[in-house]
Amino acid sequence: KLDELDKKNGFRSLQFGKSINEINEFKLELNRRVDGESVYSISNPNIKINEVPVKSIDCYFIMDKLVRITLQLDLWGRSGISASNVVDLLVSTYGTPQDSNPNIRIGSIKTIYVNVKSWVGKKVKLTYRYVSSQDEPDVYFLNYEVIDYKVRQGEAKNQDINTHKGDL
Repeated sequence: KLDELDKKNGFRSLQFGKSINEINEFKLELNRRVDGESVYSISNPNIKINEVPVKSIDCYFIMDKLVRITLQLDLWGRSGISASNVVDLLVSTYGTPQDSNPNIRIGSIKTIYVNVKSWVGKKVKLTYRYVSSQDEPDVYFLNYEVIDYKVRQGEAKNQDINTHKGDL
């Protein structure tokens, strides 16, 4: 079932490796630029995942290529719909998660539970995260190929800096 994750290579028409100009289904608005990443947001995308509305989508681009997609789900004030709707769909689509940390308790004054599940393909990683204090789970899709390139590029840059440290 994990092969499906790599086959889909993203979320719906948001395919990893596409440039900003190749994404036509949604109106992308530049949100911020950080460390060579450009983050574009899609507000009110009018999408549901197993009856759970998607509140917003953030698309992360490196070197003008889509490498990460973050969906923020909207459960606030919705009766009969819960985070389990999304988890059930992910499990039926991709199988049992490889990493699962159900209900990690954090905080001493106010107890907050964090539930994280991950499915890892050869090219794509999908992570579901629910924080009890927010009631708005997140679903992350990451593409390893471009991220690995960025890491290798950063390591080469650091190596180059370390090589010439004595010259400074």
